[in-house]
Amino acid sequence: TGFLQVDLGGTIGNDEDTLGTPGSNEVLLSNEQISFTCFAGDRTYYTDVLQLVNTTGTEDWDVTLRVEADLAGNAAAADTFTAGDADVWMFTSSIDSTGAAVTETPNPGNYGTLTEWLDSAAPNGAIQLEVVGGTLSTAQDTTGPFTVTSGTQRQVALVVDCGSNMVDTETGTFRVTVEATPN
Repeated sequence: TGFLQVDLGGTIGNDEDTLGTPGSNEVLLSNEQISFTCFAGDRTYYTDVLQLVNTTGTEDWDVTLRVEADLAGNAAAADTFTAGDADVWMFTSSIDSTGAAVTETPNPGNYGTLTEWLDSAAPNGAIQLEVVGGTLSTAQDTTGPFTVTSGTQRQVALVVDCGSNMVDTETGTFRVTVEATPN
C-alpha cells in the first residue's frame, strides 16, 4: 500500500542435524523489518502482514516472535516521529489460515475476548509498541511460543492507532525475529 512495508529476512538455522531433516535441537530464525505510516486520528488494520507457514509434513513447530535488533546491528525500533502519541499492536492468528484468511478483526478494544487471534495474557498476547511524545518504544516485545502444526499456517496482523496529535505521514519501523523450534 505504500503505508506499510515489510522486508522479509532470510531464514538461518543452526544446522544441528547433518541428515538434512530437522532434529530436536534445530532452531530456525528470520528477522523481518516492518515499517508503518501514521495519519493523525486514524486507526488502520493490516490483517495479512506475514504468513507463518509450517511446510514440514511431519513436525509441529513452536514459534516465538520477538521485537529486537537484527544481526547487522540495526535497532529494534526506529522512527521519524516529531510529536504525538500512538499504539501499535501485532497479533498472530490462533487458527489455521491455510484455507482462508482470518475473518475476525484484531481489535485491541476487544483485547482478551478475540477467538481467532492470540490476545491473552503474556506470553501469548499481542506485541505492542507505543509512541509517546513522538518517541517509539516497545511495551510488550514477545509473543509465544505458540504451536504451528504440520502443514498449517498462521496469519500475522498489525493495528496502527495514531493519535490526533500525530504528524501525518511520519513513519515507524520495528524488527521482529521469528524463532521456530520443533515441538
